[in-house]
Amino acid sequence: MKLIDKKLFTEQPDERTGVMSMAAYCSLNGDLIKYSTYIGRSDTFKDSTIQFSTDGGRSYSKPKPDITRWAVSEGMMTKYFKLTAIDRKSNRFYMFYNKGLLPGDRPEDGLKSWQLYYRMSEDGGRTFKFEKPVVMTGDFNELHPITGVYIGKNNFMVGDWPCEPIVREDGTILQAVQCTYFDENGEIYNPGGGYTYQYSVVLHGRFLENGEIEWFAISDKIEGDPKTSTRGAIEPAVMEMPDGRILMVCRGSNGGIKDPECKIPGYRWYAVSEDGGHKFTGPQPWTYTDGEKFHSPSSCSMIIKHSNGKFYWIGNICEENSRANMPRNPLCITEIDIKTLKLRKDTKYEFIKKESHQYEDVTFSNFYAREERGTGDILVYCSAFWQSLDNTYLNSSSYEYRLSQLD
Repeated sequence: MKLIDKKLFTEQPDERTGVMSMAAYCSLNGDLIKYSTYIGRSDTFKDSTIQFSTDGGRSYSKPKPDITRWAVSEGMMTKYFKLTAIDRKSNRFYMFYNKGLLPGDRPEDGLKSWQLYYRMSEDGGRTFKFEKPVVMTGDFNELHPITGVYIGKNNFMVGDWPCEPIVREDGTILQAVQCTYFDENGEIYNPGGGYTYQYSVVLHGRFLENGEIEWFAISDKIEGDPKTSTRGAIEPAVMEMPDGRILMVCRGSNGGIKDPECKIPGYRWYAVSEDGGHKFTGPQPWTYTDGEKFHSPSSCSMIIKHSNGKFYWIGNICEENSRANMPRNPLCITEIDIKTLKLRKDTKYEFIKKESHQYEDVTFSNFYAREERGTGDILVYCSAFWQSLDNTYLNSSSYEYRLSQLD
């Protein structure tokens, strides 16, 4: 891959408000939905907008608001991170998002309240028929939606935009989520001492004739070791490989109160399922094909299945050991070897790098990527935060980076 173009995608409204934007296909005919969300505090969205394109992204409709925060008597109701999926049999479009009550309007309040919802559209996202909580079949309900989760004690949620579901041709869908732990007193359990500590699971669903999704199974837990990852195994990116194996790549971390000097190596963690996403191996440090380990900060990542038959991973790789979330630069794209499920070091390409005028911990980690139909180019939408030590959101408009194939 080679970076051939960079252009402004969504301009920030002011220098104290950042913007994160993405564009995804919302129908089989190639229409696009553009989702933009504005942020003035970490993990807190101020408001969001939706736009549509019927010409492959050359132009978009006027933005219309999508309410993401509203006050209630108990606090602030909030929803964020819109993932997308298309049921290829019905051409129905789905959006997934976290929703929960934040009594103190703090992101950490969500550790006991975030749960996953979805909404369905039959016109490419222009209108939605309904909103439904993700609840497994059987002895489950909205307060006990999946195995191991009891809203009010812990949560389950998608980690970020790149954590998209796997949609299979047979009408089933696999959505990876992360969950918090709670102790015998019903309080959040954090053995690693990081900002949070969570495990991951994969939910199995199927599209129904009425447009709903039946969630019929859940994988075993993919759990980290607090001695080697102070935040566990979180923000899982999943992909089904040609031989049917499911590859999961998780964010981990070092740092926190139990590793204040960040002496624990900061790695990316991977797990593999050979039974279609039910049982996974324990997470291990992800490596290059020759076994060499690489450092990666605590940040999200994404796996792209390309029409050329290759699979690419997009994420942060740093030369020195990471320091918890930092440094989230550069942003790299690297091919995955489909036999070993490791990264091919010879294909690593750093396509967004820190520039001389930017703060050393500028972050290239708030992104989303897709393959463009027709050209095969990979479009990456990324907003750079922390370009200035004094202002997190200075110059943090969203840009579209165009990567073209070299072969």
